Amino acid sequence: MSRRRLPPRLAAAFLVVGSVALTATGPVAADAPATEVDATSSWAASRSLQQHFGVEAARRLLHGGDVFGSRDAYRDALRGVERAAAIGTPEAVAFLVQLLQDTHGVARTDARILLATTRALAPFAGQRAVARALAEGALNAATAPPTPPGGPGDAPGPPPRDPSRRARVELARGTAALALAATREAHAVDLLLAAARRAGPGRSAATLALSAAPPLVVVQPPALTPEAVALCATIGDLRTADAVLEASRSLDAPLRTAGLHALGPLGDTRGLGLAEAATHDDDAEVRQAATEALVELGSEGAARAVEALIVDDRTAERGIELSTRLSADSLVGALASRVRASSDLPLRKAAVTALGKQALAAAVTTLGDLLRDPLLAGDAAEALARSRSESAWSVIATALARPPERRLGARMAALRGVVTGDLPSGVARSLRELAGAADGADRAVGQAALVLLGRAAPEAGLADPDPRVRRAVAMACEPTERSAAERLLARVATETDGPTLLVLSGGLAAMDDEATTTRRLADRVREGGIDAPLSSLALARRAREEDQDAVAVALASPDPVLRAHVARGLASAAPPWSDGLLAQAYETEVNAAVRRSIIAALATRRRDGTVPLRERALDTAARLDPEAAIRTLADRALRGLPPPALPSRGGAVWLRVMTGAGTPPSRLVTGVVLRADGLAVPVAFDGDGYALLPAPDGPARLMLAPGVAAYEAPLP
Repeated sequence: MSRRRLPPRLAAAFLVVGSVALTATGPVAADAPATEVDATSSWAASRSLQQHFGVEAARRLLHGGDVFGSRDAYRDALRGVERAAAIGTPEAVAFLVQLLQDTHGVARTDARILLATTRALAPFAGQRAVARALAEGALNAATAPPTPPGGPGDAPGPPPRDPSRRARVELARGTAALALAATREAHAVDLLLAAARRAGPGRSAATLALSAAPPLVVVQPPALTPEAVALCATIGDLRTADAVLEASRSLDAPLRTAGLHALGPLGDTRGLGLAEAATHDDDAEVRQAATEALVELGSEGAARAVEALIVDDRTAERGIELSTRLSADSLVGALASRVRASSDLPLRKAAVTALGKQALAAAVTTLGDLLRDPLLAGDAAEALARSRSESAWSVIATALARPPERRLGARMAALRGVVTGDLPSGVARSLRELAGAADGADRAVGQAALVLLGRAAPEAGLADPDPRVRRAVAMACEPTERSAAERLLARVATETDGPTLLVLSGGLAAMDDEATTTRRLADRVREGGIDAPLSSLALARRAREEDQDAVAVALASPDPVLRAHVARGLASAAPPWSDGLLAQAYETEVNAAVRRSIIAALATRRRDGTVPLRERALDTAARLDPEAAIRTLADRALRGLPPPALPSRGGAVWLRVMTGAGTPPSRLVTGVVLRADGLAVPVAFDGDGYALLPAPDGPARLMLAPGVAAYEAPLP
């Protein structure tokens, strides 16, 4: 690199942090002189930073002072960190390093400052001193704030209350780990490996970062520990296969367990013999790891080993999980026995679900018998509807023909029809008969089933005199389809039943309800009812100039579901003023689902460089967000590519609520279903305690009302 004489003003600012020499233009050549910086020179550097570059919070940040004395001082401190990062001079980097290394300083005390400092230092993570500071101060940061050396009385003042401190510290750990991994520098990778190989606060973040950017060498046989071997499995580095095989032979049970766990992810069939032998080990953890290896490696003896786990109370839960990946008569018998013999209801329910994964007639027969069990009927019905066995239709047809089970049979038929795309003519005829029944409860299930399957239009059901029918049919409509949304919202003006009105608000997922004022939408968001998420989406989607304050308040809601829906609405509207609002929200957001919605919204904008905050948020997310899906989304946006496709439609969510005795609740139960695509849809359970509604395939979460907290103002 070329060298030039520095002007006296900048030459005086030259310093070295740790063993890495820095100049005003960045790291100097490796043969440059290196000297350690003492506290005096660090403070002098920060004073220079304050005088020459305008970082007014430097003194307060380094020495406590009145950082927490007022909201303005606190905000100045955060701006000081951001300003130092933007400057990027040696003085600024030294200032940030010292801030992060001070074990009793403000960065360790306040998680917001910790995260801001971690992000600020991330671009310089290749420098040794910065890498050490990130590893010690962020990657291994404690979730609880430190106690001052002289006791609480010596503290400069408590930081602002942060109910998300734990999540924010975890975010800082993940950010630091990714920054270190991205450098590909040996010293930075060594710090990550050290954290991943030992039990400690930074282990999970370090492991995920190493998985995202695998190092050249992960582990060598002399370094074998359970943590090191687990790291090999997570990263999937085939160069570690010999070390993993050695661990599988170890006499130490934890190390042997880790080695057996790693055989499957590495696909090392050389360990089959070791795994077979280990299924008879005295240690239950070893047996479970060995059985998992046999399943993943496709061993012929896998079913026998899984059966052995199921019949043992100590390993039954893991055996049931593994049984879903195999199909064998012996497994059906073991699962059925576990359902009958166990007193553990969650374990029995898991076994019922596992029976639905068995493509054998014996499993279907067992599930059919369980339809009369009050505690397990709902689980058995869903398992039958999703069963891979063709004989499931005969059991469903039989249930439809039996008056005590016909509504349950109709629900099974609807779900199975959605899952398989098939509907036998006899079953379709039974559903039509039920849809025309005089009993409103029967009619509701029959009409909703036909609407869900696309065999009937929803208009008749939405106009039915019985509110039970109107609710069931409204929930059977796909709310993201504009035609269905139009039908739902058209009924809002005339609907008199409160719970049905809430369910009809599902139409807000696809379009605006022009009859509802903006003020009313904002009120519904603040009230926190089951329609609050979709109301917040509709509010943000309007995004008029005069709605900025209301949208900003909703985006600062204490509930992450609401925040995610505000971002989702802004993605549709894309008003110019929302870019900065979303970018600033990303800086402080700790919930991964909300960050994903924010980045998705920013990704809809055409990249033109005119909004620096937006570009910075996308760049930060692409490099440093611990969630791989968010990094991918941001990276594609920066490269001008469309976002990855959301989960496709065509699935359905099956829900049941019941008392401890297996009977339906005595009152109407409502809630919110958070679908796999992130949409929160209102739901009202019928008199039998069931709800069935369309949703993309993938995990869904139910939040029973009141599940969304009401609030008055944004958090500080």
